[in-house]
Amino acid sequence: AMSGEKLPTFVIWKGVANGRIAQECREPQYPHNNIKYAVQPKGWLDSATYKQWVREVVLPYTDGRDAYLIQDSFSVHAKEENVIVLQHGGVEVEFIPAGYTPVLQVLDKGVHRSFKHFYHENCINWLTQQQLPNAKPTRILIARWIRDAWERVTAVSIVNTWNSLPLHPFEPE
Repeated sequence: AMSGEKLPTFVIWKGVANGRIAQECREPQYPHNNIKYAVQPKGWLDSATYKQWVREVVLPYTDGRDAYLIQDSFSVHAKEENVIVLQHGGVEVEFIPAGYTPVLQVLDKGVHRSFKHFYHENCINWLTQQQLPNAKPTRILIARWIRDAWERVTAVSIVNTWNSLPLHPFEPE
């Protein structure tokens, strides 16, 4: 959020509802503090996982607050049924105009870059300690890397990222 408050991360694994992976994510050894899980057959964001993100991440955060969500025009984000779910939760939705995503997708500039850096540090550290050349990390280990990387992103970096947004992005400087 612009205040620096961090919402839970939302991880989508490739799997089926109530299948082995979905069940595994409910186990206590998985990190559950500030991290939510979903499964989807192709491991990507579709309308069902988007609505789950809204229910589990967005609406608990907004809970009676005025909220404004800026999204790119990815087809799932722009789908009318998904916008309605947000609006019914009291969230005003706006879409970044075509061509302005690199300028206005604020989180990509500072927050996601830091998160990815911290996540990759965890990956590299793990890889350098492996004895087997084809070793693969477990989902639980990956979830811990995600949790760790998100914990390392500071509220100050989130606020600074938002403050870097141009005051009048649609007007030439």
